Order: sequence, then C-alpha cells, then structure tokens
Amino acid sequence: MSSSTLEPEQEKHRSFHGPSQLFIDLAQTQPLLLVIEDLHWSDDTSLEFSLHLARRIRPSASRGILLLITYRLDEAHASLAHFLASLDRERLATELTLLPLPVADVDLMLRAILGFPRPTPAQLLHAIYTLAEGNPFFVEEVLKSVLTAGDAANGETALAHQSPSEWRIPRSWQDALQ
Repeated sequence: MSSSTLEPEQEKHRSFHGPSQLFIDLAQTQPLLLVIEDLHWSDDTSLEFSLHLARRIRPSASRGILLLITYRLDEAHASLAHFLASLDRERLATELTLLPLPVADVDLMLRAILGFPRPTPAQLLHAIYTLAEGNPFFVEEVLKSVLTAGDAANGETALAHQSPSEWRIPRSWQDALQ
C-alpha cells in the first residue's frame, strides 16, 4: 500500500517506525542514551512518538537503550499527563523527581563558579537563591547576567557593586519563561 493511500493515523504510525527502528539498530552495536528534554513543551504528535518509542524499547524487548525524558511537573498539560499515565500504566518508566537545590548547595555552586575561597556573602546568596528558587539553570543565568552587566573585571567586585534591585533578568531566562 503506498503512503498516499494510507489513512492519516496509519501514516503517522508508519513514520514513527523508521526513527524507532534506527535507534534499536544503533543499540545493537553499542549502548544508546536518548534524551528528550522539556517534554512539557511537546505537541500531541511528539508525545505520541515518545510513547511509541518507549513501547518499542521497553526494557525486556530492547537492551542497551536508555530513554531519558525531562519535563517540568508544574507545566504538565492534559496531553502530557495522559502520556505520563500511559507510561505508568504500562510500566515503561521509572520517575525521578529533582527537587530545588537547598541554599547550602546554591552557595557551593556559586563558590565553584566564582572561585570564592569562602562562603558566598549572605546578601548575595539570599538574593540569588530567592530569584532562582534553587533551580541550577536559573542560578547560572542570574549570575551570568549580573556579571555581564557589571563593570568590574573581578566577579566578586562586580557583585559587590550592584544591588539585587539593579539586576536584569537574563534573556535566556525570559525566553524560557515565555
């Protein structure tokens, strides 16, 4: 049957088969890690493909493939909730919840990035933690924005000369929020 005579649903599932089979074939020669990030932004067809792929590579059927999917739980729309329920119902997934970093870990992160030999100044740590809510991506983006906007060459000096009310929200953060 030519693709022009297939029903749209049949055509969609046929188009899912090729990439899925490619991944399975690749895993025959070496282990394969497939990463799908930000699934909360996916459309229905992408979610359908992801479910099709998960079914094809289920652990008992296809060794050597790990499918890692990330999504924000607070942005789980109805289609994503249905997708997740299908994974649960068919026992196709193990869910790991990543919690926000505690303040002490944000301090360690800032110290590592900035090369601080001592704890991050309390006011700076509190301001960044409050803005980023423990999200490592947001910690980096806020810090990058503050350092980029600062006139000083030294990161610690640049941070010391700006109050948190002067910080600009990074474009990458604005884009992610939109």
